[in-house]
Amino acid sequence: MKKFYLAICACILLSCIAPASYLYAEDAQGPDASGKKNFIRFGPSIGGIIYGVLGPRDISLSFYKIKFDLDKFKIGFSGGVDGLFFPTKYHSVSLGAFYEQRNIDLKIIDFKILMPLAFFAFTPIPFFPVNPAVLLYVFPVENFFSTTSLTSHYINLPVIYRFHPIEYLYLGLGFDFAFLLKAVAEYKIFIFKAGLDLKRYFKLADIAGKVLIGVAYKGAFIEVSTGIGLLDMDSFAGVRRSFCIKTMAGYRF
Repeated sequence: MKKFYLAICACILLSCIAPASYLYAEDAQGPDASGKKNFIRFGPSIGGIIYGVLGPRDISLSFYKIKFDLDKFKIGFSGGVDGLFFPTKYHSVSLGAFYEQRNIDLKIIDFKILMPLAFFAFTPIPFFPVNPAVLLYVFPVENFFSTTSLTSHYINLPVIYRFHPIEYLYLGLGFDFAFLLKAVAEYKIFIFKAGLDLKRYFKLADIAGKVLIGVAYKGAFIEVSTGIGLLDMDSFAGVRRSFCIKTMAGYRF
């Protein structure tokens, strides 16, 4: 009776979607041809990232002033593959490789663009009641600049431990090891457009701790994770850390 019950459970587990449920049903399948009990699954996934920054807001450079918008989070993209290794039916460890586009709202004040206006500070203009250069002091300079988005590109190598307590559901925690490829911000003042390469100001590597929850069905899965950077993300004054919420969907074979 006990063997019959175990066989029924194994059949149910084999039809479930959680990897731990049907990847490690020893009573139904037994060990693999090599006698090992370890199983590996892998597959692609894509999703979106809600990305933001935690830390000081204002930054000053030689010819620029940068103001991070800490009240808004921007949506980015993530896509890649990962593989899950199951030492037991309740536990798995994964390693992945993902391309990620992380966007940050900020405002860049380019004083090099404003420098030609300083000419009017020493050049009287007939019939002009207010000197144009004086306007830069009367009104906040940042009001002349529109909010832009810093677009940064990363290769992310997540290492995640997952616990599969029941079918269709798993919980996980781990680390994101992200490596910067590119970081460029495009901005404008009035009709002028320009771009600022900020890669040299950002750290080449970012490490974030993360927690996640996921559901799966017949190989297809959806998982949601949140992570906070453990390192200072740039070389500007003050300490800023990354923060993101990520939703991924995919299929593991």
